[in-house]
Amino acid sequence: MQELGIVVAGAAMLALPLRAVVRLRRRGRPDLAPWSRVALAAVAAAVWLGALTALDEPADSLLSMHMLQHLLIGDLVPLLLLLAVRGPLVVHLLPTRAAQRLTRLLVRPSVAYACWAVATAVWHVPALYDDALANERLHAFEHGTFFFGGLLVWAVLLDPARRGLLPGWRRVGYALALLASAGILGNVLVLSYRPLYPAYDNLRDQDLAGLLMMVEQALTLGGIALVTARRELRRRHPEPASAARHPLAV
Repeated sequence: MQELGIVVAGAAMLALPLRAVVRLRRRGRPDLAPWSRVALAAVAAAVWLGALTALDEPADSLLSMHMLQHLLIGDLVPLLLLLAVRGPLVVHLLPTRAAQRLTRLLVRPSVAYACWAVATAVWHVPALYDDALANERLHAFEHGTFFFGGLLVWAVLLDPARRGLLPGWRRVGYALALLASAGILGNVLVLSYRPLYPAYDNLRDQDLAGLLMMVEQALTLGGIALVTARRELRRRHPEPASAARHPLAV
């Protein structure tokens, strides 16, 4: 039953963007709906399926593989999906006004951060972590909350509907706040002198799990903070026209 749910969710990740692309192209706007967006959604669906199938068995015995699984479904998949539907496509994913109103509420920066932080903190409490490992339905719910929380915070950071949720330096600060929050858990795993989870008794593997989390979050959250900061600096301090035309200009 769980395998069927994984496949259905992966199919929806591809089907919904595909439907939006087809609708816009039928309306004569292929410029707003390139097929590359469908390809990106297909990559997201493939990562989702791979994380929850290929990594499922090693995640039962290695905390590092379980952490990698969570990072893929809670961070990389939401990032890829939102990149796939950014712009007019995202509007066609929410056809009803009720869905649009609910989405506007959930993607408020404070609400999104709270959902993400609660999911990250609660599920890494050792007792709950082990309970999820022992209960298939609870484990699926855990994965769902990681995906949902990641989807919300990346919706704030990427702003696919272009609503100006966090302009400029506020986006940089938001990304760094997320990075610092994730770093707390990563440091707890790395600096602990004993295994924290009864199901995983390998301290070195626990260190690797913490390092994986910190490196992945630095690449994604740190990356968007760096790109946004660079854009803001260039906007406020544009290069002189003469420097831009210089043959050695970088």
